[in-house]
Amino acid sequence: MKKEPSDVNRRSDGEETFNRILSHAEKLFSIDGYAGVSLRKITSDAGVDLASIKYYFGSKEGLFHAVLARRVDRMSEKRLESLAKIEICKDSEKTIEELLRVFLIPMLGDTPNEVKELQNYRLLIALVTNSRKWQSVAFEVHYDPVAIKFIEALSHTLPDVPLERICWAFSFFLGSLVNAFAETGRIDRLSGGRCQSSDLNAAFEELVHYTKGAFLGLRPAKQGVNR
Repeated sequence: MKKEPSDVNRRSDGEETFNRILSHAEKLFSIDGYAGVSLRKITSDAGVDLASIKYYFGSKEGLFHAVLARRVDRMSEKRLESLAKIEICKDSEKTIEELLRVFLIPMLGDTPNEVKELQNYRLLIALVTNSRKWQSVAFEVHYDPVAIKFIEALSHTLPDVPLERICWAFSFFLGSLVNAFAETGRIDRLSGGRCQSSDLNAAFEELVHYTKGAFLGLRPAKQGVNR
């Protein structure tokens, strides 16, 4: 008599298929964007049929939304865990740097394997970050609540700076980080090869240094700095 698969095996197979679809879709979307990728190409690369896409995600748009949201919960969890450990000190250069670092690290990855695993995701976010459509569908729900927590922390660190200026500066920081980590090769050309977009550690450190200086520059003139 043929042995039926157990519920555990069914769940395991389903989870593996679900994640395989997401991984292949993430890679394809990161290269050609939403409009440039067909469901046929995704199913072919993932080794599944169209029915699997419809079963797990409902539609191409549902799949794209799932790809965008896939890694956010864990990233948000890491950011908030780290944020809770930071002592917020008024006008502190150290506090500003700590806030920037713990916000950036989950996007880059803690280990070499994570850095590699997140490569396609970083490129995808760079492609869609300025899309009005995906701002309302994904970013507003999955990204903004944590970003607002960091804006509040920066505002407490720089209490003499108007909140609207903190918001503008953080928005510029968000734009810079998706560009810096997308590995587009542009910095290679602009620098004549002196800088490499694939050198993510250098990009990380330069972005922290640049953004920290920008936030410190928002303070009223002649104000001291706590290091």
